[in-house]
Formats: sequence, structure tokens, C-alpha cells
Amino acid sequence: MKDADWLYHLTRKEVALIIKRGGMTTALSRIGMPVPHPKGAYVQNRKKKEETEFQQQLRGYLVDLMAHGYTREQILAVRDNYLPFHVVLRGSNEHDVWRVDAKEKEYLAQFRESLPGQAKYDRAKFNQAKKDINVEMLANTMLIRNKNHFLARLAVQYVTYRNNIEEIITASHIYFLKPKDVHIPYNDYKKHLGDTTVVVLRVHKDNLPGLVQDDSEARAMMTKIPVLPNVIQVMENHEKFIDENYRSDARNWQPLANLQ
Repeated sequence: MKDADWLYHLTRKEVALIIKRGGMTTALSRIGMPVPHPKGAYVQNRKKKEETEFQQQLRGYLVDLMAHGYTREQILAVRDNYLPFHVVLRGSNEHDVWRVDAKEKEYLAQFRESLPGQAKYDRAKFNQAKKDINVEMLANTMLIRNKNHFLARLAVQYVTYRNNIEEIITASHIYFLKPKDVHIPYNDYKKHLGDTTVVVLRVHKDNLPGLVQDDSEARAMMTKIPVLPNVIQVMENHEKFIDENYRSDARNWQPLANLQ
């Protein structure tokens, strides 16, 4: 069968042995809560990337304010009390994202009202602030030493909410990688899963009803429908997985039931 007929899934061997018994199911269906597996790739990746995301989000706020002519001193001098916002998440990008974005926009407008004067946007100042390493350093410093500042708290809450949306969606679906350009997410997922024994699973598309495109990862598809263990194959020795001829060779795969 052609490579294009299959979809792939990377996981720890210990998780694959659980899948061997009960098939692939969503976290939501297993435990009744939209919480991803604590040892899964999503959770591991979130831990690694979130600190950087906080810093980059805050940096974006600072760049925009400096483009409007506000100085570092004026921004740091604001002592507005931050009252966390609340958005009920449904686990849908279409429903959730615009609501969280709207709250962020509302809070940024509130912060600007605390600043003196009515500054106008200046493209040259924006370009200068965007390239200024001191702005990036300021964002990092605020998150460590001035973490109660309005903008620092907004950046953390906004990023957390956006990642919570993705987490709920992740826990409500089973994910598979498309064959096209599979080497990129394959290498990324191996890094996320860390120093442990990783195996690759594959399932023929005909055995995956309810497939939809993952709108946060163009190279992946997802389904809410459980995948029975008898339709899953496993590759343990996958050093050559990115070679299409190698992964298309049926001799390099075995039924998941044979995994020990």
C-alpha cells in the first residue's frame, strides 16, 4: 500500500502497550475530563515552550506601546491593579479564540488609558523597538522581577488561556501525522517525548472515520472516534522512518498485538 494511504502517530512504548490493550481513545473519553496524558508530547512541549511564549507576548505589548511613543519608564510606572478575566472554554478555536483575544484587546485598551497623553503610532519607532534587544530583555526582566505588573500578568493569562484551548482540543481528539513532510513533525515529536523509548504507530485511512484537519498543525489530522488495536501497526526500529521507501515497506511494521 502507498505511503499516502497511512497516517502516523508517535508515542512512548509504555503508552503503546496500553493502546495495545484498549486501542487509541481520547483523554476525554478515558477519564471524563479534557486533560492530555501527562507524559504525552503535548504536555511535554507546553512545559518547554510556555516561558518563551510569555516573554514574546509581553515583548509584543512593549513594542506596540513604544511605537506609540511611550517610554520604558512610563510603562513601568503604571500601577493599575490587575483583575483576571474569565472566559468559559468549550474546546473550539472558532468559539474560544476570539473571546480570549477580545479580552486581551479590552485589557490593553484599559492599560493605555493609564498612560499620559494621546500618543500616535509611528512605524519607524515600531521597527526600532522590534529590533531592540533591550525590549526583549525588558520583557524577560518584568516576568521575573516585576511579574505583578499589569502587562506581565496579562501576557501570562493570555498565553495560558490560548494554550488551555489547545489542550482541551488535544484531549478531545486522537492525532495523526500526514505522510507529506512527515519528517518535520516526526523530529519535533521525538524531541518533545524526551529520552525514552519511542515507537511509531500507523493506521490505514480507511480505519479512521471522522478525520478532520488539525487547524493548528497543517501536517496533522485528528478524530474523536476510538481506534481499535487490531487496525494499528507498530514500528520499533524507526531510525530510517523519514525515508518514504523504508516506512512504506510492510516488512518494517508489525501488528501492535506483537509489541512486547
